[in-house]
Amino acid sequence: MYKELKVLFGERVAKLRKLKGLSQEKLSEQIDVSVSTLSNIETGSFFTQYKNIDKIAKALGVEVRELFNFDNTNNKEQNLKAIYDKIEFIKDDEDKVAILYDILSRFF
Repeated sequence: MYKELKVLFGERVAKLRKLKGLSQEKLSEQIDVSVSTLSNIETGSFFTQYKNIDKIAKALGVEVRELFNFDNTNNKEQNLKAIYDKIEFIKDDEDKVAILYDILSRFF
């Protein structure tokens, strides 16, 4: 079954939050979003704003790339397709492309 990037990201955030022993309430306070927003992120209902990715990583005590270290149950081709789909979706939005470039440049 194909999972979108936002679902994979949400599952990863939830897993890391639980490993750290944080409740949704505590993490939502630390990253300055509502509990319902965090719940929607964790369930993959929507993807977080780009500015919150760093906040989430810091609150969970991980590098940003760790938030995107998805389970090995998803194959490489599915993950790449999800990434390409997101890039295709934002390619005409210069601000989003700049933000994505900034995030990716931290890893390379």
